[in-house]
Amino acid sequence: MLHESDIVVHIIEMKPIKSFEEAKRRLAELNNSIADLNAFLVFADDAISKVNTLKGSASGESIPQTTRAPATWGERVIEIFKQAENTPIMQKRVMEMYEKTGWPAPADRSELYRAISGAIAYLHKKKGVLVKTEEGYRLKE
Repeated sequence: MLHESDIVVHIIEMKPIKSFEEAKRRLAELNNSIADLNAFLVFADDAISKVNTLKGSASGESIPQTTRAPATWGERVIEIFKQAENTPIMQKRVMEMYEKTGWPAPADRSELYRAISGAIAYLHKKKGVLVKTEEGYRLKE
């Protein structure tokens, strides 16, 4: 299970860029920071979802769920990769497959994409359960 202590977010200072090499290095740092922020947002969303599930809706009634979804975004993404049967897939395709599951999703598709992208980044960089290929990501064997 993911804990708050597993997530570290670093903010990069803005200093003048003096060369193309420095610009490339800073861009790589920024990309890593964005992936870390996405992982944090996925963690926070999972924590809020779990609290809401435990306490029910604002009226005190439980929200019925048509299809039982895994508890975290990471677990949901892993299930979708299992359905892909080790075929590499990109974030957009994962999102399309997710929408067909009937699992709860944010109302805004861009929020769903960000949640899935964050989970993929976390599973690839932090947990090492996904492998990145030219065609997309796949489960590590």
